[in-house]
Amino acid sequence: MHNIPTMLVPVVVPIQIENQKREKRKQLQYSELKSDGKPKAQPADSIRSYGEFHLIEKYFYDRSKIRDWMMWVIGVIWSALYKIFC
Repeated sequence: MHNIPTMLVPVVVPIQIENQKREKRKQLQYSELKSDGKPKAQPADSIRSYGEFHLIEKYFYDRSKIRDWMMWVIGVIWSALYKIFC
C-alpha cells in the first residue's frame, strides 16, 4: 500500500461571530415609514385604475427605459388576455 498523506483542514465554525450578527439584526428596528415620512411600498399594493397603470408606463418612458416600458405594457396586455381566455 502506498502511504499517501492526506491534508486535514479543520473546519472552524465561528459561532460567536454568528451570534453577534444575530444580535445586531435583532437590535435593528423596522420602520413602516421611509426617511421622508411616507409609507413604504408593500409587495401586495395593486394597480387599481388606468391612471395608476399610466403613471408607471410614463415613469419608464420618461426615463428612457424603453425595454422596461415595453415589458410593462406587453406584460399587462398578456395578463389581461390570459384573464379573458383562460
